[in-house]
Amino acid sequence: MTTDNKMKKRILLGITILIALGFVITGWINLFRDEATAQWQHFVTIVFLLIIIYFYFTNFTKTVILTGVFFLAGTFGLLSMTAGISTFYFRIGPIQSPPLNGLSIGLLLLYLILNLDTIIDMKLDYEEKKKTN
Repeated sequence: MTTDNKMKKRILLGITILIALGFVITGWINLFRDEATAQWQHFVTIVFLLIIIYFYFTNFTKTVILTGVFFLAGTFGLLSMTAGISTFYFRIGPIQSPPLNGLSIGLLLLYLILNLDTIIDMKLDYEEKKKTN
């Protein structure tokens, strides 16, 4: 893989991380303004995001995986990037979804759109490495 290609993949991943960081900073500013009370989800978000930022500079593969897990955890309410913790449900007949967060779903979709090529490459590299061992 060329250096330009690696840099492009790093930038595409960084876009979603920076957007999430922007929401988290705005959310904490609003928390400090007493617009809401900090919940455990807000603290989990900070710790998780700090870990992602650390790995962004040290291990790109782990960053890709952790960023996906971060947005997936946010989708199911395990973290919150905004001051308020908003969720919605949808129902199909008698079946109701678990509580979902719209912002995290949107960022997860953006992450997947921007990084699908990287995720596929990682999967193929893993399978190739597994075959050789």
